[in-house]
Parts: sequence; structure tokens; C-alpha cells
Amino acid sequence: MARGPSWMTGKAGMRVRRWLEGPFPSACGLCGAGVGPGDALCAGCLAELERVVAPCTRCGEPDTVAGPCPRCRDREPRLAALHAPWRYTWPLDRLILARKHADDATAARVLRELARRAADELADAQRGTDPGPDCVVPVPLHPERYRERGFNQALELAQQVARRLEVPLASRLVVRVSATESQQGLGRRERRRNVARAFALRPGAEFPEAARVLLVDDVATTGATLDALAEALYAAGAARVEALTLARA
Repeated sequence: MARGPSWMTGKAGMRVRRWLEGPFPSACGLCGAGVGPGDALCAGCLAELERVVAPCTRCGEPDTVAGPCPRCRDREPRLAALHAPWRYTWPLDRLILARKHADDATAARVLRELARRAADELADAQRGTDPGPDCVVPVPLHPERYRERGFNQALELAQQVARRLEVPLASRLVVRVSATESQQGLGRRERRRNVARAFALRPGAEFPEAARVLLVDDVATTGATLDALAEALYAAGAARVEALTLARA
């Protein structure tokens, strides 16, 4: 196999290359151990995923003592809540990179399972206290980016979440109208400027009146993209917009 990018070198890269070599469907996507039918991770590898502890109730920032973090108290985000079960650390960060930049089918299989688990956790947390979403909306890619990549990883995750929560998937409700530059390497303020007014309701789309919307993406860093998308949905008449991501950076 040809030498891959820098993030595939060393011990971490050895495990990533196992995904690229394609383990059998009945094998763990990380270590290759046997797993049950329909599973993509063994219990040991699942336990390696670092959990988000004491998250901010608005932006999901880890290690917040209680309630909103100081940043959300100073500047209230548009999102009503961000739910992210895991930290963007090894091995989840490599899984997300392997799917997004290497179009790796095994990483995609693992991430789909994690999306189902995240949806189950959200449903359990909201049961009896929250009516839950009326629809699930994946963060859309700009058409140019979609043509380059050939898939939208947020849509793949949103499909699993919508099925698990048994609510409609509104994958064509909003569009990305600006081909924004990559958010990677940008600071918090630059990220917000980069995605400002980047989303809009699709022309001709019918938006459910006073709908409760759950956005889905793979990772949240500053929340700028999710906030910009929430802004567009509130302008269209949404009653409440929350987000679910697999990871919080």
C-alpha cells in the first residue's frame, strides 16, 4: 500500500490501515475482533471512545461545571442544545477523517453504528421530558463540494438517526448557497464570518409550521456551522433547533 497522509503514520496509522484493508462485516472495524450481527465495534473498542463529560447545556463544550458555559452566557447561541456523546479524540477523530478524506467504507460502517447509538442515547435522555424532533436535517454540502467528494457524510449519519428516532428525514429542506472555504484552521470569529448566511431554505420547500428540528453532523468544533444553519431554520419558522453530532472538538 502506498504511504498515506501524515495522520495515517505511526501506531494510529496501523489501525487506520486495517479499516482501509476492509475487515469482514462480522469483524470489529477497529481491531478486527468478532462482533455480533449488525455490530461494527466490539465492546472493548467502543469503550476506547472518550466520552464528553459535564457538557455545556447549549453548545456541548466539555467540562462545564453546570448549565451554560461562560461563552454561551455571554453570547447565546442560536442552537437550543447540542448533543455530542464523544470527544473528537483517538480513535473517533481518525474514523471521521478516514471516512471524509479516504472514502473508507469500513469507517463509514462504524460511524453509522455510532450514529444509531447516539440517537438511542438522545431518545433515552429526552423520554418523558421532551417531545423530541419533528424532523432530522443533515448539514448540507455545497454542490461543488458534493461533486468533489461524491457523498455527504452528514446525510449518512442523519439517515441512521432519523430511522432510530422514527421521524422524517428532511434532507432536501435546506441548501448551502455559499461555497465557503474550509473551516479547518480558522479561529472562532473567522468561522462565524465564513458561514454567515451560507444556508437557505430550498426554493419551493414546504417547512412544517413551528417544527422542532434536529440537525445532524459528524463533529462540532465551535458550533459556527450549526448556528448558521439554525439561523436559517428559525427564519423559516422553526420553533426549536437542536443538533446531534458524534463528536465535540
